[in-house]
Amino acid sequence: MDKSRSWIKTSKLIIDHPAAQPPLHRAAFGLVTLAIWLLWLYLLMPAVTLLAWAFGALRFVDVMVVQSGASSVFRLLGWYLLIVVILSGSLIGWALYNWIRFRNSDRRGARRGVQEHQAIADHLGVDARLLAGWQLARWVRVQFDRDGRIAEIDTWIPQPDASELSRPPQTLPPRDAAPATPGTG
Repeated sequence: MDKSRSWIKTSKLIIDHPAAQPPLHRAAFGLVTLAIWLLWLYLLMPAVTLLAWAFGALRFVDVMVVQSGASSVFRLLGWYLLIVVILSGSLIGWALYNWIRFRNSDRRGARRGVQEHQAIADHLGVDARLLAGWQLARWVRVQFDRDGRIAEIDTWIPQPDASELSRPPQTLPPRDAAPATPGTG
């Protein structure tokens, strides 16, 4: 026996596997359970009636049943239905119009000029190879100087080796200086 349930006294009369019971027994126990729940609700009806009276349910019965207020509600529901149909029809019509208008054109392609790394690098005043590396990074933090130029860029590219995950920030040379070429000291 499981130690977490050791405080529960078990009886041989309790069936731990209801699926092992015959279907007729399970149906009979289900009907008995339903009957007991209905009896319980029947016994609670006076309390439910008292709460309903306290919250104005009798006024609801008076207006809706005695004074035929339900017909007004159904008439109002007809107007609501008409408004819903008009709004739905207008949205479906607008969707069909746009589908017909744009069905043969695919405008979701890449924008022209975005892949031109050299033009972007020239605009930012950085080396195109550095820019390509920044675009592949998982995250990039850019710091600007007082003149609005890039002063420092910190990138993180996930690597399998944990020692390479945190790298010191790359400090850019001043804008006037020529970009450093690889292989030179």
